Amino acid sequence: MRVYVVLVNYNNAHDTIECLQSLAALSGRESCQIIVCDNASTDSSYVEIAEWIRTTAARQITLIQSDKNGGFAAGCNVGIARGLADPEMAYVWLLNNDTVVDSHSLNYLIECIQRDPAVGVAGSTLCYAHSPETIQAVGGTFIPWLGLSSHVAEGARYSRSFCHSVRASTFDYIVGASFFMSRRVIEKVGLLDESYFLYCEEIDYCTRAKQAGFTLGYAADSLVFHKEGATTGSAKRIPRRSRSEFADRCALRSQSLYVKKFHKRLLPVLALCFLLRALRRTFFADWQGCGRALVASYRLIVSRDLALGGGPRTASGRV
Repeated sequence: MRVYVVLVNYNNAHDTIECLQSLAALSGRESCQIIVCDNASTDSSYVEIAEWIRTTAARQITLIQSDKNGGFAAGCNVGIARGLADPEMAYVWLLNNDTVVDSHSLNYLIECIQRDPAVGVAGSTLCYAHSPETIQAVGGTFIPWLGLSSHVAEGARYSRSFCHSVRASTFDYIVGASFFMSRRVIEKVGLLDESYFLYCEEIDYCTRAKQAGFTLGYAADSLVFHKEGATTGSAKRIPRRSRSEFADRCALRSQSLYVKKFHKRLLPVLALCFLLRALRRTFFADWQGCGRALVASYRLIVSRDLALGGGPRTASGRV
């Protein structure tokens, strides 16, 4: 049995190396292969990570440089496909590069899936790296007509007893910062949908997994500490008007794409909600953000195709 841990890096070598250092302390790491996909970074990230791997003699780490930045899902798919080529691969752990993992986090994820064969995707307890006693998420819910996701238990104080009281059956999705997949679910559902450049790819995948008969799992004792939005500038603690324009555009587009794919009848309602979102942003004098929400609403109203030629993939190609 082998676990493939997949990280995607884009212009963020510092956090990626810190994540790799925490993975080096994992219990049971001997059975791990780590794939780092550099998504065509425009800085010196690839060289810095390669040098760190060389100097630490980390033989279980493979660094791959993409020739273009195809988005988070595309970067993850590079690592997943590499894992599928290995007949010993049993699990793939998609992990945000701006995370630090507890040394026993992987063992608890494996136990979670092995305990219930119906579980195809499992998640960890995500805590804020800047406030380790505060939970960022244990899972997520999604409201299609609003196009909004919500993190379960966000802001709650961490306690083991509280986390063990949470039931994964209440989740719509596993948060992508720690996304643990069985080989069975990958072979049946396919790879991530690369139509999502950023955001909602994990919601999409969990929806498809459920449609294929799998359930979601939650390993309460698997602790992962997340810096949240380190690459994209999307962290909630960043002042509203200082958040990344790029991240906001990606979020609006991905929300639209997900609803179009799975809840098409709700598109007119979502367009109205985007208009209301634009209005709300005016109260914060976020004029650029208002404009982005208006554009997203207009695109839904005129039924502009949001797919841009992507789509989910299997090991042999598109589905």
